[in-house]
Order: sequence, then structure tokens, then C-alpha cells
Amino acid sequence: MTRRAFITAELAVAFALSLAALPMLLTPFRSSAELYLLRGERLEAERKAETVAAILDEALLCCGIGVPFDAGDYKASFGSRTFNPFSWHGPLSVAEGKSGEENGTLRLAYGVQEGVRTDAACSSDSGELFISFTSTPNPDYLELGATYNKGNFVKNWILFENISPPRLPLLVTQLSGRSLKVRSTGRVPFAVPKGDRLTLFRAMECYAASGTFYTKDFRTAGEQPRESAVCDARFELDPGRKLLTIYLLVRGSGPPLSAGRIYGGEDWPRSYLEPWERTELSGNLYAFKLERNLPNLASGGSE
Repeated sequence: MTRRAFITAELAVAFALSLAALPMLLTPFRSSAELYLLRGERLEAERKAETVAAILDEALLCCGIGVPFDAGDYKASFGSRTFNPFSWHGPLSVAEGKSGEENGTLRLAYGVQEGVRTDAACSSDSGELFISFTSTPNPDYLELGATYNKGNFVKNWILFENISPPRLPLLVTQLSGRSLKVRSTGRVPFAVPKGDRLTLFRAMECYAASGTFYTKDFRTAGEQPRESAVCDARFELDPGRKLLTIYLLVRGSGPPLSAGRIYGGEDWPRSYLEPWERTELSGNLYAFKLERNLPNLASGGSE
């Protein structure tokens, strides 16, 4: 009986010691699980940041082609219109975000090259003429249904890389067969060489709002959601270095195993991160800093 009681006591002590040691034994497994989940979260956040970068890269590659760099010249080339995107401070500029945050909106004016080219050299002393192309330009790319103020539509402006004088946008007023009737602002005389590719003028704003990255394409009304879980986006333009710096704050894909925190951001301006550091986070945030060279840009600005 005594021996049985002794064995029972030994088992009770062993069980108690096992319970005491269990947390220590499970800690490495818990840490490994957390690291695994964090790695998956970060990879997903990186994918979202890369998606945003790809959206911007497509426009940045052709930003500034065919339009003046100087803010005043840019506005004048479109007839000094007082609304976006014609009133921007050049083809690439930074403005405050939709909620007033510093450097929260990127504005891009760029060219999209078409497959048609001029089939002969042409020039006009009056600032207006028909330009003939190797094939018919796609009418869907234009907005010629308007009977007045055609110049108010982004889709009605075209560009040529080799036009003289350089960086002179042209307003399309008519499509006739393989020819476009165009006019320069102020009836400035111009000349376009043979074989110059038709380039369509395009413009968009980019920003983050309500946890989503948006673009506003000025060919259409409204804004377009492009990527989810992007909590913040900031932009800094360095005209002298022809460099654009992009800051993206992306939310993790799952609930945190502990209190949410910000990963990365050591090289971010403090003013960008401080509002988020003061917020009780419901998930992890991942900070990314991207840089893009701007070979086509001579100057730019902030608004």
C-alpha cells in the first residue's frame, strides 16, 4: 500500500513538472509559427507593393514625352485651362492627399504610343492642318462627339516626339479617313516629320484612401480602385536628380498573433509614420520605400 502511494505521488509530481515545463517546450514551436505567418504576410505585402509599382512604372516610363516640363509652359500649351489635368505644375508633380496628408497624391501626364505613323512630312504656318497616317487612327481613342470645347477632353490631345517646335501638344478636331485635323494652341506654326509615331496624351492621379490604392484616369469619370490593403502612399520628387521616391504602407493579410506593429520604415520621414504609430493597429503594417529614375524629366514640382 505504501509503495502504491509512493508511485502515485511520483506520478503526481512528474505531471506537475510536465505542466510547468510545457510552456517552455511550446515556446520554440510558437515562435516558429509566428515567424512563418509573418513571412507569409510580408511576401503578400511585397506582392501588393510590386503591383502598385507596376501601375506607376507603365506611366513613368513615358511621363513627359511630348509636353513641356516647365509648369507655366505646360499650362500654356493646353490653352491655360483652369482645371485638371491641364492646370497641373508640369507633367509630373506631387500634391497633398485626399485627406490633406503631405505629398499624398502623384500626378502624371504621359504619352501612349500608337502603331500608326505619319506617312509624309507636313507643316503649317497657320497652326492647323490635316496629318495623314499609315493607317486609320482608332476613333475610340478620341472624344470627337463633342460639338464644342473639344480641348476640354484629355482624349483629344495628341503628341509627337519629333515635332518642331518641340513639346507642342496638338488638339484633334476632326477624323477623316487616315487623317486627323489638328490645331496648335495659339495657332503656333509647327512641322511633323515623316514616320513620327502618333502618341496619345494621357493623365492620371495616384493616391491611397480608405485602405485602397486608387488611380484617377482623366479619360473617364470617377476613380479606379487598383490594389487593396494599401493604407498609405507618399511621393517625393527630386527634379535635380530626376528621381521619384515612393513610400507605401501595406496592411498584413491576417490578424496579428500579438499587438499589431509596423515593420520597416527606418528610412521613412518621421512625419509619414507618426500618425500610424499613434494609432492602435488592428494588424501588422509593412513599410516599403521605392525609387524610380525619370530619364524623360527635366524638371517638376510640388503643388
